[in-house]
This record gives sequence, structure tokens and C-alpha cells, in this order.
Amino acid sequence: SSGINAEWPLRPGKNELNSKYTQYVEKEQLSTKNLTSLVYQISQFQEDNLNSENSSEHTRIPQRHFYNPKTLAVILGTIYKFRSENNWRKVDFTTSGRVTKHFEIINEIWKIFLEEGYERERKIFLSDELTDELKEKITAIIKKRGGSIVNKEHEASHILYGLPPKSATSEELSQNCCPCCALPMDSKGWN
Repeated sequence: SSGINAEWPLRPGKNELNSKYTQYVEKEQLSTKNLTSLVYQISQFQEDNLNSENSSEHTRIPQRHFYNPKTLAVILGTIYKFRSENNWRKVDFTTSGRVTKHFEIINEIWKIFLEEGYERERKIFLSDELTDELKEKITAIIKKRGGSIVNKEHEASHILYGLPPKSATSEELSQNCCPCCALPMDSKGWN
């Protein structure tokens, strides 16, 4: 059949998870169903709490990392590590009393991605098309989220332009806009 294999990248991700996070997962039932549930929960948590109107210091985990077995193992392993360190019986991203801990998990995942080279520090160039007021707002968001502003376009990992055209479709916006501020962006060297 020509259907999508629902177990990929879970199967290789599970192998990576078992080898890198053994002490946190050795007593777990790492079934496809359980791992899929965790991936769904963290994805839904991000959708609910880190959408385009988000102005917090937290940044979404890019969707591409859920399809790469190595980065998927980091995501799942970090979740299991937090579960172990906090003596949780189970991980439930729908528990409102643990929202702060859930953001800590996401921040830790980002920290590991940066340390292991799966992500690079965002270096943002703000084009002259942006108003000074908008540049000020964006600069605050970028700094809160651990990025930096650069003054030369060639030093940038991302370049932000002016407001998107009103005719832009939601698909065009999601593919070509900054997840921090929803402005049009060119992402040079995006993994």
C-alpha cells in the first residue's frame, strides 16, 4: 500500500531514546501508542500555548524535529527525564497545574538542541521596511527568546521584512513567516 508509515520516525527514535536516555526509560513501556500520545500532547500544548499570538519568552519546537529520529529522541527523552526528576506518575501536558514545568521541558529541549548542534542561535536582521516601533517590539521578543539582532544582512540567520500582503494565504504565511512575530522572513541556512 502507498500509505504513510505511522511508526516512522518513532521506531528509530525509540532506538535512539533507549540508547541515550536509558536511565529514564528502562522501566517504561515505550509502545508506539504511548510515544505517539506524548508527541500529540506536546504538539497540542504548543498549539494551545505557543501560537502566533504568543508573546512569552518560550519558542515552539519546530515541527521538523518531530520527524527526525535523533531530535525526536531528545524531545521524548527530555520529557521522561523531567518525569523522573519530578516524581510524576505520568506525563500529561493537559494538566493546567504543570504549565510552568511544561515550559521548562520545552526550554530544556531547546538548550539541548543548541548544545548538540540541531539548532543554531537565531541571528535576526530587521529590514528598513519595518517601523521603529515594530523593530522595538520585535527586538524585545527576540531577546526574550534567546536570539540576537545583527546589523549586517550577511551575518543573519533570518531576515525580517515588512508586513505580509493582505492576499497571502495562511499556508504561505506559515511557510514564509517568523514564528515569533508572523512577519515575512527569509531563513538562510534553516535546518
